[in-house]
Amino acid sequence: MILFTFLLLFTGTSNFIPPDSDGLKKGIEQIYQTNFDEASLVFKTYQRRFPNRPEGYFLESMVVWWKVLLQIDSEQADSQFYNSIDKTIARLEQISNANRNREVADYYIAGAYGFKARLLAIREKWLSAANNGRLAYPVLAKGLAGDYGFIDGKFGTGIYLYYAERVPAKYPIIKPLMVFFPEGNRLKGLSHLEEVMNGGYFTKYESAWFLMQIYLNFESYFEKARIVGERLYTQFPGNPHIQLNYGNALFQTGKNESAKEIFESYLVSIQSGKPYFFPYQQVQCSYFLGAINQRLKKQDTALSLYETAIEIYLKSPKKSQQSYYIESLLEAGSLYLRQDKKDKARQKFNLVLKYPDQHNWHQRARDGLKRLS
Repeated sequence: MILFTFLLLFTGTSNFIPPDSDGLKKGIEQIYQTNFDEASLVFKTYQRRFPNRPEGYFLESMVVWWKVLLQIDSEQADSQFYNSIDKTIARLEQISNANRNREVADYYIAGAYGFKARLLAIREKWLSAANNGRLAYPVLAKGLAGDYGFIDGKFGTGIYLYYAERVPAKYPIIKPLMVFFPEGNRLKGLSHLEEVMNGGYFTKYESAWFLMQIYLNFESYFEKARIVGERLYTQFPGNPHIQLNYGNALFQTGKNESAKEIFESYLVSIQSGKPYFFPYQQVQCSYFLGAINQRLKKQDTALSLYETAIEIYLKSPKKSQQSYYIESLLEAGSLYLRQDKKDKARQKFNLVLKYPDQHNWHQRARDGLKRLS
């Protein structure tokens, strides 16, 4: 989904080292803490102090990007992001055209197009995503050729190399577009991202975030996901995305009590109205808590939690929660079957068959229905 994306923040030569890199780093940390007003203030102050440097303008757009990411089920913030990134591109083009830090400005311009491509791909607007990826391509090609030999510079190439191999297999519709881009290399991409996570300056957190997603959702490297998640959660406990994914990693590695604590804490944040903790995310939390209780042989509690996940999803269906809803249907159906409540079990399994098949859902539902006869 993020094939054409690369964040372009790195140091190495004097031209690329910002005049106040420590200040920018603090602003970046505020983004991950979801302290967006504080982060924006840091970057606006930087812009006033260094109006011909590109970093502050680019990073201010990343504040808006994370607002979009944290509410990705809604497209309400999309226009705000597109407006912000387009204004950033226009300002950076002014800097480039005036021959002030041209190479650095062009680099961030490409990064801005990469983020536009990323959101367009998430929205499955493939042609527009490819077009923005094309505009970012010259800088990407330079990185793949090894012209940016610095650790943070490998963040963009790591993302590209990994997803250029992985994403076309998952989304065949984009395969024809790949003829215009270099081939991917999954293992090399992972290596680049791991290098940046362990030794980068500006992009180590973003690299860690991407790696946790990859380990969980593509590679099933659950122990690695748990280790990375612990690192991120320890530093940024207020970030909803990090908390949910860390809880998932704990669950996948059998850390039941720790995972239970994470998801219960998340529910408390939802109930207290904490920003970016949305009520519909109770579906995911309730599913995992149900699965944990099922592991602990607390079947009645598990069934109640699965029913909660199902009820909340039906009231407010969101794409990000659909898989947890369907898993809850399957697990609840199986528990009802054990209780010999055949009508309730049948209802759950039949609901699963109304949704597109993924993760062997239909076969599992049909197997459940066969056991009813």
